[in-house]
Amino acid sequence: GGVTQAVPIYEGYMLPHAVLRSSLGGRLLTDYLMKISTERGYCFTTTAERDVVCNMKERLGAAAPSFEAAMHGAADAERSYELPDGQTISLGNERFRVVEALFCPSFLGLEEQGIHELVFSAIMKCDVDIRKDLY
Repeated sequence: GGVTQAVPIYEGYMLPHAVLRSSLGGRLLTDYLMKISTERGYCFTTTAERDVVCNMKERLGAAAPSFEAAMHGAADAERSYELPDGQTISLGNERFRVVEALFCPSFLGLEEQGIHELVFSAIMKCDVDIRKDLY
C-alpha cells in the first residue's frame, strides 16, 4: 500500500473525524530497502525483484528498542535471506533502518509525521474524555 492511516476506535466504533492519513506506506519502505541494499552491493530493479525485497522487508524488518544502539551493533543484527534462485544474502542494520523510516520519514525525504506522531495527533483530535482509553 501507499498510505498509513491512524484510525481511532472507541467502544468498537471508528471516529471518522479523527482519522489521519500519511503518504508513507509499504511501497515507499520497499523502495527505501531497495536503495539501501545497494550499500551491500545488491541491485534490485525488476518488478519480480521488488516483490522479493517486499517479502524481505516483511520477514526481516524489525523495530529496534534503540535505533542508535542497533546501528552500532551490526554484527548481531545480521540475518540471512534466501532468494528465489537459492542464493543467500544478508541484511544487517538495514533491517532496522527500513522500519525506523516509519518513525523518521525524513529518511525517505518526506516532511511528514512519524507513525508515533500520527497516532498521537489522531488521539488529540478525539474528545478529551476518551483520550486515555485510546492509549
